[in-house]
Amino acid sequence: MIKRKSLIKQYKSKAGFTLIEAVFTLIIICSLALATSFGMKDYQQRIQEKQTLEEFKVNLRDMFNYSYLYKRTSVFQYYKDKDYISFRDLSDRDRYYHEVKLSKTLHILNSENIVHYVSREGQTSPMTIIFKSELTGKKYIFKIQMLWGEINEE
Repeated sequence: MIKRKSLIKQYKSKAGFTLIEAVFTLIIICSLALATSFGMKDYQQRIQEKQTLEEFKVNLRDMFNYSYLYKRTSVFQYYKDKDYISFRDLSDRDRYYHEVKLSKTLHILNSENIVHYVSREGQTSPMTIIFKSELTGKKYIFKIQMLWGEINEE
């Protein structure tokens, strides 16, 4: 019986964590949470870049279809000092107008402002548009082919 009491007394004195063990545990949990939050921010920016590029492609295709179906000339514009791309009917902005806002980490590398026309027949001249991601350093190259404006992505 005496031995049992001493074991219970010994167990009670060792139950629980020391202050150093608790601090180490807290440091590990905080560092994991911090690393995860940085990874999540980069992930969100990468998703935003992909959405911007997809929105650009969809609007460009829609502009070609609009010009062909409605027999109206349309224009795609990008100015270096602005952070968006516009797609619109050349003579009537209210009839067809879309904007694609560029994400903060995505830039167009073309040296000049871009103004590109699509004829009433849905045809255009060839053009290359290069986007660059600050986040990944990757270049996205879109080549618009002559006539029907087929978009090739590299």
